[in-house]
Parts: sequence; C-alpha cells; structure tokens
Amino acid sequence: MSTHYQPSFSRDDFQLRPMVPDDEAVFRRFYAEVRAPELSVTNWPAAEKQSFCDSQYTLQDKHYRQHYADFEAWAICGHDAVIGRLYLSTFNDVLILMDITIAAANRGAGIGTHLLEDVINQADTQQREMRLHVELENPTRRLYVRLGFVEIGEAGIYQEMRRAPRPRA
Repeated sequence: MSTHYQPSFSRDDFQLRPMVPDDEAVFRRFYAEVRAPELSVTNWPAAEKQSFCDSQYTLQDKHYRQHYADFEAWAICGHDAVIGRLYLSTFNDVLILMDITIAAANRGAGIGTHLLEDVINQADTQQREMRLHVELENPTRRLYVRLGFVEIGEAGIYQEMRRAPRPRA
C-alpha cells in the first residue's frame, strides 16, 4: 500500500500544501535554525555556519529524494508565510515521519501537535505503523510518547520510535 498523506484538518491559523520550488529558501532557513544550537559551540564565522548548513541541507534533500521513493515534502503555511515543513515517506508499508519543523516564532501554539495527530489518524485509518528517529536530547520525544510512540532502540545520537495503529473498532 502506498497511499500518500492527505491533510484532513481545518484550522484558521495554518494549512498544509505540497512543497514548491519557491519554498526551498525558507526550508533551508528552518534547517539552519534547527542546527544553530549545535553550531553555537564552534568558533566558525556566521558565513561559514551558513555555508555548512546550506551544504548539509542540499545533501539531506538529495538523499531523501534518491532513497525514499514515496518521499513527500509539505509546507506548513501560516496566514502569509511558510512557518514549517513536514517530511513523510512510506517504506515497507510503514509511514515514516522523517522531519517536522515549526519556525521558532510559531512553536508552542499546538500546530505541530495538531498536524501530528492528523497524520496519526490517517495512519490508524490505513492500519499503518509509524516510525521516526529523534535526537536523544530533543524535548519533542515527550510529545511523541504522549501520542503513542514507544522507544525501540538507539542509533547513535537518535532514538528510534514506533507507533502501532490503533485497532479498528
């Protein structure tokens, strides 16, 4: 089964649409924002940090598109700007949450939680297991646990988590 995600929520503060080429610059900015804490301990000049993040984003994007046949990139849109990104893929009928990033200015408003609940509901409807990897120190792990994900193993700096679909009633 290779059903693509179809957003099924209705909210006034954000919506989802497939990524378009014009989104790349803001997606790069989100990537750099996520990497900023670890790069803050280096003595690199700002231009070098930006160059590093640009090259890493390019490599990540190329890897996802080459190695995940069902890769989906979604833009999370606020009223007048892209405020986040969502990456999903399907592998062996497992829905993989590859990345969800909400811009720092928009965090804490429930956008990520609402979006994840929608993805989970669709996975449950399709009786599809979900998996993800999250950094061991990432506080979002608590949200994943609250949403039914369980830790199944560590891989370097990442915790692998899975969520079985809710049984049909």
